[in-house]
Amino acid sequence: MSIYFTDQIQITPISRDINFRTETEGTPFLSKASVEDESKIQFGSDGQPFNPIKFIGLPRNTLIVKGDFVEITKLHGKIIAQSQTVIDTSRNLIGLWRCDEGKGLVALDESQYKNHGILEGTAPGWSTGKSKGCISLPGTDERLNCGNLFPLDQLGNGSFWISLWMRSKDTVPLIWGGMFSKYEDGANEMSIGSYSTNNRMNFRIVKNGTAKDVPFSISSAAFDTIFNHIVIVVNRTIEKALLYINTIKDSVEGSLSGLPADASNGANVVWGSLVRPGSPDFPYEGLEDEMRIYTGIPTQNDVDVLHDNPGAPIRFVTAEARKKRKVKKVIKVGSFGMSHIEVYI
Repeated sequence: MSIYFTDQIQITPISRDINFRTETEGTPFLSKASVEDESKIQFGSDGQPFNPIKFIGLPRNTLIVKGDFVEITKLHGKIIAQSQTVIDTSRNLIGLWRCDEGKGLVALDESQYKNHGILEGTAPGWSTGKSKGCISLPGTDERLNCGNLFPLDQLGNGSFWISLWMRSKDTVPLIWGGMFSKYEDGANEMSIGSYSTNNRMNFRIVKNGTAKDVPFSISSAAFDTIFNHIVIVVNRTIEKALLYINTIKDSVEGSLSGLPADASNGANVVWGSLVRPGSPDFPYEGLEDEMRIYTGIPTQNDVDVLHDNPGAPIRFVTAEARKKRKVKKVIKVGSFGMSHIEVYI
């Protein structure tokens, strides 16, 4: 039997008085280990485990006995945290459309505001997304219309940011392909789209005729037919529009100087097309998934969390904390170079 000690545990030795009534913890120390992947837990009627739940192999010279405490500190190269990390992505969230429904014409808004979206156009559909399902937009006139009820009607009044996963159908997108839009008229609008001629992302916001167009870096558009995470930040504190693709911030920071503080408008929030009443639309062609709208300004960590955890609940634990367990059995196996200690906890 070969044991590869690629993991790590912390052992806390326990000393006991002569009557075994008092236990005293000694100084913890680390040891190489081989931790069995699959737990085998059996519970009694009291809800407590009565059989060992995990096997750990240790070098033969490791000082460990039954009753000591063990904590797994590293598993498959990954450090196990001493405490749980709780992530709450609901802060300042005003819209979240996961698009996991897979049928029908409604995409639920999982934020507290429940501004559910309606699929419209010639042939909108559903497909496999970055996480579970997503909406499919063939590029004719298809879109997800989420209305303009509160607080969507306030979007643009102060800082905000938009997050979505997208997968373009082609490496060259449709001209001005609108991934997101809120177009009231030519004097009051906002949109996220693309320049097809040089494959760059574009953000546009207009209030009372004051327009700010932000073409980001050439080739900044993620049109490579795989899922990419897009974040657009409208930071009214520094008067800049910022772009993140797969957590990487684009080098271009577009100026918003001179734009009215309240740049909101009366149009509906639309995903998948730049809808322009009375004029031709500019549709997006591809898939969109897990679209979010936040007020305020994100940190780099906020962007990273959404990228690294697609499909996660609004509030979730990133990793289980490591647990201190008592050693139930210790067996020395083999001899010489092939020997090891089997520890059961």
